[in-house]
Amino acid sequence: MKKLFILLLLSQLLTPAFAADFMEGTFLNKKITNVVVPTQDDCEGGDDGARWDAESENCLVDIADVVKIKKNEDKYSVEVITWGGNLHSCAFENEAEKIAEGHLQAKTEGSEWVDGDWQDKECVVDIKFKDQNTLSVEANWACQVFCGMRAELSIEEAKRN
Repeated sequence: MKKLFILLLLSQLLTPAFAADFMEGTFLNKKITNVVVPTQDDCEGGDDGARWDAESENCLVDIADVVKIKKNEDKYSVEVITWGGNLHSCAFENEAEKIAEGHLQAKTEGSEWVDGDWQDKECVVDIKFKDQNTLSVEANWACQVFCGMRAELSIEEAKRN
């Protein structure tokens, strides 16, 4: 009975620490994007690993969207970098609040193009864990102010690095 009590006590003491910490880490979504260049020679030969795809006549580059999550006492800091076509990117960094187990949400000022004018709107970024090693990122359109033209602040699936 004493062993059972000690095991039960230890499980209660350790569970919150592990539950809170699993969201910390670096997560990657590895993918390939195209880069517009005039010729094959302009594509190849650099140290970025770019390669020419003769069938599509596109320069292809291996890249990775990145999500970094750190816990600072009772808050989280999140950094999200995503890549779109022609290496356009999004870069977002802010504090996040734990909404539920496996769900962080960051909010900041953003803006949206509505009826021919920019309007201030709240940018909301949701980071949701599918399991301890896989997450997704979703953001509303007000977050596009953090992005280049051919990129969006969205990741379907990023894996723990």
